[in-house]
Amino acid sequence: METIGQYFTAQPVSDMMVSLFQQDTPNRVIDLGVGHGSLLYAAYNRYNKADFYAADIDKKVISKISERLPFVNALHIDGLSKGLSKQMKLKIGSVDIAVCNPPYYRLDKTTELKDLFNKVGLKNSTKLIKFTSDIVFLAQNLQMLKKGGELGIILPDSAFTGHEFVGLREDLLTNHNIRGIVQLPDKIFKKTEARTHILLMEKCGPIQKRIPIYQSDFSGNIGEAVNISADNLLYRMDHSYYVWKELNKYSDDIMTLGDLNVAIKRGHKTKKYLQGKNIPFFHTTSFPSDIKTKINLKNSPVFDDVSTEPGDILIARVGKRCIGKVAMVNSGNQVISDCVYRVRAPKKHRSRIFRELISDKGQQWLRIIAHGVCAQVISKRDLLHFPLNIHS
Repeated sequence: METIGQYFTAQPVSDMMVSLFQQDTPNRVIDLGVGHGSLLYAAYNRYNKADFYAADIDKKVISKISERLPFVNALHIDGLSKGLSKQMKLKIGSVDIAVCNPPYYRLDKTTELKDLFNKVGLKNSTKLIKFTSDIVFLAQNLQMLKKGGELGIILPDSAFTGHEFVGLREDLLTNHNIRGIVQLPDKIFKKTEARTHILLMEKCGPIQKRIPIYQSDFSGNIGEAVNISADNLLYRMDHSYYVWKELNKYSDDIMTLGDLNVAIKRGHKTKKYLQGKNIPFFHTTSFPSDIKTKINLKNSPVFDDVSTEPGDILIARVGKRCIGKVAMVNSGNQVISDCVYRVRAPKKHRSRIFRELISDKGQQWLRIIAHGVCAQVISKRDLLHFPLNIHS
């Protein structure tokens, strides 16, 4: 990472992305956040007769690109600029191929950005709780591409797995042709553990009924595709989830935790807040190392928050190194932090649920279903879909 949310792309990943484009003779190729230029360099190695354009808000980056890649029309321009096409002297809808590894930071929700989303077939994305630079770069690239033009863009895991991005996924699946998705290895970018994926798409193309999803290694090699029905990809678009489903013969009509009349709540208060109250409380660091052991908890004083009772099952909600932690309460009424779920089930189901959660396959499911860029999270909706009888 350098500045303003930049994470530069390794050359093997860039080469792999460009190799997956279907066009052979594009006229114009752009990169709206060029960084070190590895994506454009890969594109040049394949399309050396095309015209190449690069934009970046960092003046030093543009200076280096001009020296290193003299074939590129490198421009010191903000890739999020409203007047981008005029500044680049390119007509909207005139680009054949776009490559992008956008920076990631939060943006204000403006009318201009909402208008941009609507223009490029991302109307549901106007409802996102927060706007971030990566999604706006996606929209900017779509605006610059001609109909049938191809985009390869690296986006964070949340766009592919987070429930808050279902609308974005619906927009992409409905209005554009997703050619493929490549899940990249964790730690593919220096100084971050952010999980990312490559989205390969054709602007306004004929929609494929089945979409190939791949897994890449650090050298840019991809394995055999898992071909998933486009109808199923609203829920998730990550390779690891669908491989797990195939290996475990998981079907969507299997009995789940939500079928057993359970109540799932998470704590309302942070660890820091509860520490300030100087009372016993249960946090992700409180889980025992042996998940098969039932726990005895000290009682918290009467407190207006979510607390335990004997028979409750506690599950770590967030934290990449905490996912999979599970415990059953043997005794004690203790407040839980906002990083912990409390599952309260009818007595006749408690042992079965606990046994399923701590089984090898149950633990694997918890790790697979967790999503997020850095700090992995399990949503309540996901937990209600926890499949039963997967250990047998």
